[in-house]
Order: sequence, then structure tokens, then C-alpha cells
Amino acid sequence: MNPDCDPLIVSLGFDPETFARLDGLRRAHFPPDRNVIPAHLTLFHKLPGERVSDVCRALKRVADETPVFAIHVSGLRHLGRGVALGVEAPELIAARARLADVFAEDLTAQDRQGF
Repeated sequence: MNPDCDPLIVSLGFDPETFARLDGLRRAHFPPDRNVIPAHLTLFHKLPGERVSDVCRALKRVADETPVFAIHVSGLRHLGRGVALGVEAPELIAARARLADVFAEDLTAQDRQGF
């Protein structure tokens, strides 16, 4: 990775109703001093910023190939310094795997773990 380019964080977009519900839970229950961004579902934490055009093309291709899908909240996950909602969505797992294949050589250890 080029140290002069900021890495890219890729998150899933939510419909407005789902976002409002999840963000309300986050504001109510996430530590206020660490609650600096709204509710989100991070797909990748650090894709190469110098490949922003490649990342955008891959995201568009996978998004175009993936129909809208439901996400099932399966419980809570302890993250060490906080708690997250666990989610189940086979379509999301498949879409993320396709993106991970495209950027396999660029993935950090955290992003290689899956999600």
C-alpha cells in the first residue's frame, strides 16, 4: 500500500428505516465517548486508497449483481472494547467473498479473517 494514500473503509448501506433503528440502538447503548460515527456494518477496514478506481468498479459490479436482501440480527458479539450486533445474511457473505477475491493480495490480516 502507498503510505501517501489513506486506506478505504467499505461499509454496507442500510435502508433509512433500518439505519434509524440501528443508529438509535447505537446511540442508546454504545459508549458515548467512542460513538463518533453512526451505525454501520464494515465490510473492509483497509482497502488500498491508491486503487480507489478499482475498488469503486468492483463495488459497483458486485452491487449490480446482488439483489436487495434481508439481514437477520442473530445476537450480540463482544468486540473487546464494545459490543456489536451479529448478523446473518448469506447474500452478504457471498458478495463480500467476491470482493475479497478481487483484493486478496491487498487485504490486511483483519480483513482476511472474514467478517
